[in-house]
Amino acid sequence: MRYLLGTLSDEEAALLDARYFSDDGEFEELEIAEEELVDRYVRNELSAEKTRQMKEVLKRHPRLQERVEFARILAKKVLTYEEPVPVLTDEPLPRKDKKKKTPWWGIFWGASAEPAPALRFAFTGSVVLILLATVALLVVWSRLQAESQRLAVEQQRLAVEQQQREQKERDLGILTANRDDLQARLDKAQQENQKNQTQIDELKQQQQQLEKQIQQQLQQQQQRQPQPGQQGFLALYLSPGTGTRGGPARKPSSISRKTHTVQLNLDVGAEEDYDSYNASLHDISAGERYINRWTGLKSIGDGGNKYIRVEVPAKSLTPGIYNVQVEGVTSGKTDPFVPYTFSIAR
Repeated sequence: MRYLLGTLSDEEAALLDARYFSDDGEFEELEIAEEELVDRYVRNELSAEKTRQMKEVLKRHPRLQERVEFARILAKKVLTYEEPVPVLTDEPLPRKDKKKKTPWWGIFWGASAEPAPALRFAFTGSVVLILLATVALLVVWSRLQAESQRLAVEQQRLAVEQQQREQKERDLGILTANRDDLQARLDKAQQENQKNQTQIDELKQQQQQLEKQIQQQLQQQQQRQPQPGQQGFLALYLSPGTGTRGGPARKPSSISRKTHTVQLNLDVGAEEDYDSYNASLHDISAGERYINRWTGLKSIGDGGNKYIRVEVPAKSLTPGIYNVQVEGVTSGKTDPFVPYTFSIAR
């Protein structure tokens, strides 16, 4: 009764739903309970609270309304039927015709003046009511069966939809995890790219600074190059000695007392392309005496040729023969040149 009136908890109702669809005995008991509830409702035997609950249930279930209406009609038919009461009079009963016998079934349907018509009417009404009730029960039963099948199909459809929804939620969880992983990897890659870009920018700045320093050194060397007529400087332009870079022998260069700096311009060839050059000065007349060494020299273009330029204090050069040993540097590797030879005289 509580299930039919909707007063069970959700857990209890769900449990009874499962039993209702899976157990025929439970289904029959529920049908009997529903029939008793409708009968008591029609006869006004329910309490005020249960009557109110029944009205709420009827608003939501048209099928149950039909059963209530049918039960009311059947109750009215039974209540309006009154069994006829024999009327007693002073008139004598008519004489029976002993010659004419009525068969036993004539009591109910045969023509007779005896009180049998009242019983015949009662029996006929009962038969009609039973037939009507049977037909109604068959209609209600068929509807109940169809409703039960529909509810079973609906329950199965809801179960399938629930499974599909759960599968979609699992798939969505996997896709969300993959998206988060890809986003994390993308963020990491962007951070690494930003870091690399920062390093590239720093290297570019360093390169610009180095180029600026090189330009400043070149300008300083050009400014220090002696101009024609300038006193105190002696500029010597040297080519390598004999060999693949060989040139004609030079006559001794004279250094006056006013000369304080000797500038050596070493021809490294127009086609040579080294990152930098190293040079060292030796006094051959004094047994290869070491005088000075220069590293990281850059070439300077002059009239289609390239030179590297070094300066030596004039006091370091006494009369004698000198060698300048030059190395071209590329990617950390050195390439020695043929020595540059010159002589000094006072």
